[in-house]
Amino acid sequence: MPAMARVPNSENSEQESRRLLESLDQQLADIQRRRVYRWTTNADEISLSSIMVGIAGTSVDMLVSGLSYVEPSASIYWCAQVTANGVYEAGSEMGPFPVLDALRRADALVELMGYTGVAIMLNEAGIWRPEWGTLADQEGL
Repeated sequence: MPAMARVPNSENSEQESRRLLESLDQQLADIQRRRVYRWTTNADEISLSSIMVGIAGTSVDMLVSGLSYVEPSASIYWCAQVTANGVYEAGSEMGPFPVLDALRRADALVELMGYTGVAIMLNEAGIWRPEWGTLADQEGL
């Protein structure tokens, strides 16, 4: 008589996979919340050695003026730089992107291109949300 193989219950397998993915998502979210970013609201301030994430949306002044709320969105850009990983011309990945997606992409670009980190450019500090990470105590790059 041939040996019988146990066929896994696909429903339990799917539930286990879903739980694993939810756990990984939670771990990534926890890591993201612990990130501390250098930041500025000064449109004339840039970081030559960082991948910059510009975040814009509806400011308090705009809301008070009667404009409707617009969800914050982001774009990614960088200055020309020579790093250990290569020579890079100034460039960008223009959004609008969801902010968390832009931050994750900026982190990937830091690793790929060898820049020193991610700098946040805000049109207003009040736009920042805790789930995106933490802003440094002092404004400035």
